[in-house]
Amino acid sequence: MKKIKRKILLFTIFWTLILCQIISAQVYFNDREIDESKKADSSSVRIKKIAIVGNKKTKDQLILRELLFSENDLVSFKQLSAAQKRVQSLNLFTRVRFDVVEKDQSFNLLITVNEQWYFFIYPTFYLNEKDWQKISYGVSLRHYNLMGKNIFLKLKAVNGFNPLYQAIYQNPWFLGKGKLYSNFRFFKTKVNSRSARHQNLTDDRIGIDWALGKRFGHFTFVGVDVNYCQISAPPEMGLTASVSGIDKLLSLTSGFTYDHRDLAEYPHQGWLLQCGWKLAGLQKGTVYHQHSATLRHYVPISQKMTLALRAAGLISSGQIPIYDRVYFGYEERIRGRFYEILEGENYCAGNVELRFRLLKISYFDLPMIHRLKSYVSNLKFGLSAGIFYDTGTVWSKNQKWSIQHFKSGYGLGLHIHLPYINLLRLEYGFNSQGQIQRIVDFDVAF
Repeated sequence: MKKIKRKILLFTIFWTLILCQIISAQVYFNDREIDESKKADSSSVRIKKIAIVGNKKTKDQLILRELLFSENDLVSFKQLSAAQKRVQSLNLFTRVRFDVVEKDQSFNLLITVNEQWYFFIYPTFYLNEKDWQKISYGVSLRHYNLMGKNIFLKLKAVNGFNPLYQAIYQNPWFLGKGKLYSNFRFFKTKVNSRSARHQNLTDDRIGIDWALGKRFGHFTFVGVDVNYCQISAPPEMGLTASVSGIDKLLSLTSGFTYDHRDLAEYPHQGWLLQCGWKLAGLQKGTVYHQHSATLRHYVPISQKMTLALRAAGLISSGQIPIYDRVYFGYEERIRGRFYEILEGENYCAGNVELRFRLLKISYFDLPMIHRLKSYVSNLKFGLSAGIFYDTGTVWSKNQKWSIQHFKSGYGLGLHIHLPYINLLRLEYGFNSQGQIQRIVDFDVAF
């Protein structure tokens, strides 16, 4: 146990020193910025005027609609803090500041944002399924804020493992008060089978995916998704449902989302509920269903500590094709059994994590070319940590569900808050036999 503690301490010190070395500007705080400690403050102010500065490309309306209050409204500090986090959750800015300024016996709200770099053309290199034997490489183009309206555009072409050509367009809010959102995706790819029973087999896929939905209020979303995909493989492989080796799969998915998290990138409190129902049909009348649900709850224990809870599951009915089965060990993983592959048609998962802040998020500037100053200033850095427990199981329709089939893992990790990528997680996971895994991953686990 002493060796493990020593490794964790050295691991933490090493990464902290590396990150501190690459920043060469002073770290600073703004005392006038709305602080979490004021969330419990019941006092309110009447905001006479709202001013926004720093948004050279982003439309004012994009920020104002996240506030949930207007000029001349009576607003509490708790509402101001929540609105600041909603604007930060747009993932368009390196930093968001709300300052309440008293002027001529009235109060004005000054919103200062630092826009991040939105447009990237870059070489792409990544590990499929987090496996060094499954490398993809190519080029990608991304725009995170097209026309200053938070529209996301992505073009991607990669070779190697699972070659892929893909175009994605996402508009999270259009038609103003209509509050509609839409996503579109075109893809052409070659996919290596994930099934343990069909290893080293591949299929070719080409398809389109279109989603249209509506936001009710500010936190509730309802939508439908239509997907058409043609899957081709030699008939003798047995990957397709059709004996011809070509499956023409048409699916319709309806979804409901309630998202009341305070900060999407690293929630401290709130709820996230997602439910989906998928109806998929193949040629010759073959139909199957998949019902899914995810519930997350974030309980603030103190200003520096959060208890994060998650429950998720998917239930299937009908004849599920091999390429639409569910797995642990790919997108869904159990830390401590991070690379263990479980395959089935249904799954159930649960996660608990106690998160606590080690170093409050601060901001630094990088000395770069003057024209890039706005994109490399107010960059965040902070440290948090977590103690976690993950569990889950998968099963097929011809298997009985049993609590004894659950696989579990536990551990602890360091969470490094960084600009652009938001979060880098360095974790130690343990299985039930006490075997240790070192995990390097991005973004909050849930």
